[in-house]
Amino acid sequence: MKPFVTFMSAVAFFHFSEFLLASVYMRKDLSRRSWLISEPYCLAMLLACLEYWLEVTFCSIIKVQVISKAGLAGIVTGELIRKTAMVTAKHNFTHDVKFEKQQEHVLITQGIYRLQLCGE
Repeated sequence: MKPFVTFMSAVAFFHFSEFLLASVYMRKDLSRRSWLISEPYCLAMLLACLEYWLEVTFCSIIKVQVISKAGLAGIVTGELIRKTAMVTAKHNFTHDVKFEKQQEHVLITQGIYRLQLCGE
């Protein structure tokens, strides 16, 4: 049960920290949507919990510590990268995909954004 508690704690941390950073850097766009919880997301989480329960019940041998620790390392790494990107971009980081450049948008090229992971 400990991996499940760790997973749910990571999910809670993600949503609270996203909302907190949105309230700091995107105050004018702050809404219920800033929690990043939707019906499709809830369905996906429900299915993830069901998958976990089925694995623990019927295939507990595959839930080894190494896999759980590797998964947690992936979660922590992803969160560090995302939160660093949000803090670096400040109000230029939004939860909504923009299809046109807004007047207040600025291209961020410092911090984590100086690393060119794809493109030219």
